[in-house]
Amino acid sequence: MTTKPNKTKFLEDFHNAVDEFIDRSFNHVVTISHNDADGISCLHLVRNLLYKMHLDYDYFIYNRSVSWNNYLKGILSSRQTDKNAFIFTDVGSNLKELIPIIKNRKEIFFILDHHEVEDDIQNNEFPENLFFINPTIYGYDGLEHIAGATLTYMFAKQIKPSIMKQGWLTVLGIAGDSLKPMDQLKSFNREVYEELVSEELLEDKEGLILFGSMHESIRNGLKYSILPFL
Repeated sequence: MTTKPNKTKFLEDFHNAVDEFIDRSFNHVVTISHNDADGISCLHLVRNLLYKMHLDYDYFIYNRSVSWNNYLKGILSSRQTDKNAFIFTDVGSNLKELIPIIKNRKEIFFILDHHEVEDDIQNNEFPENLFFINPTIYGYDGLEHIAGATLTYMFAKQIKPSIMKQGWLTVLGIAGDSLKPMDQLKSFNREVYEELVSEELLEDKEGLILFGSMHESIRNGLKYSILPFL
């Protein structure tokens, strides 16, 4: 990871992936996401996008308990076509395992992830049918600067601006990953949050930052929290 984020290069590659997704006019999309708050938020954002685009799609949850090779065996079709796409969100940065699979497929793959890349992969090793968008390789912190849901929201909104109405899902993803107050958000996380507040899609007010805070009393909020305060 570089010390100073290269925003220009990140946005250049990001918009290239967006344009590719739009221009391809896919017939069918398979979306795969992680099974935590951030990943589920990503999944719902992508599903909303595909619904708005009137695209046929399937979705799956990946919990990282099995290898990608074993997991994808039941998902990859024997009939391959470049009119189908895969969108991975909040997963997919273990490239040494995924690239050999993708290289042997005709589908177009989009990986939108914010976890650090596990392996040292050079750009010339990326197959032509893979669009890998990961802010950490441009110098961003995948926790402090951009959650998986933030990246997915940015991608979906570029394609369908009306996805902003589902922007609250992004905040669930950010909060679920960082467990930080909203006034401590940085970079893209902060930009998206402020955008949603300014559009009055969110109300910014003080409250408990813990799972269980939807309960009326602090006592019950702490009682049902998953965090070890006591």
